[in-house]
Amino acid sequence: MGKRNQNILILFFLILLIGNNYAQEEKKFNYFVYPQRVEPANIKHNLTIYAAKLPEDVVEEASNWIFAPLFAYSVKFGISENFALNGGVKSNFITQHFSLGIRWIHRWDKFAVSLGYDGAYFFGYLDNFGFESKINGWFTYPNITIGYQFTGFTLAIRTEALILMALNETIDDLKVIHDIGDYVGKYDGFSFGLYIEQPFWKRVVVVLGMKFTVSRFYYPAWMAFTRFDRPLLIAETVLGFNL
Repeated sequence: MGKRNQNILILFFLILLIGNNYAQEEKKFNYFVYPQRVEPANIKHNLTIYAAKLPEDVVEEASNWIFAPLFAYSVKFGISENFALNGGVKSNFITQHFSLGIRWIHRWDKFAVSLGYDGAYFFGYLDNFGFESKINGWFTYPNITIGYQFTGFTLAIRTEALILMALNETIDDLKVIHDIGDYVGKYDGFSFGLYIEQPFWKRVVVVLGMKFTVSRFYYPAWMAFTRFDRPLLIAETVLGFNL
């Protein structure tokens, strides 16, 4: 096990130890990934950092894998007993990603499930070596999340389909044509994530997880200008805070 993975495990167990002191005191925790109902007109907030492992097919590095951070802010807004709006923004400073969707949420005792559909617009800009590179496009994400609430923490599995609806890329004033364009408007891949949410301090809840994406087009890494027309596996470590 690498030093980075050991540090993640140490952090997780420290959070468990601290959070368990509050698990018996709080009656209702502020869970976000776990399909917890949101009271009408109430809002939940989440801040998350995704650290992606980019394979050498993308970064063309034979000896090392590069970790690319992605910062995210997400909100949920309750509109009825079983429905909530979900929106957010993700950024690595070069690329911005804005999303909006809806969730249907249902719970059976400790089990809970949500069905959702999100739409997202992304754009990026890079001025490098005298060239101005730009990209923009649209995704849709049909998704499902299944969760279970244990004493003091929750476990959730989330999966979503990636459907690339539009993609435009230019270098200076020249339009870039590449094979990924053949998949516009079609199924492009999927993601699968496993998440643990642990109460940390008062209403603050920590989210720890791993997310795996299989896709021909991983939008945060577009500036690597990869042209591989095959699905690639992207692994992401997730650290978040529900506020």
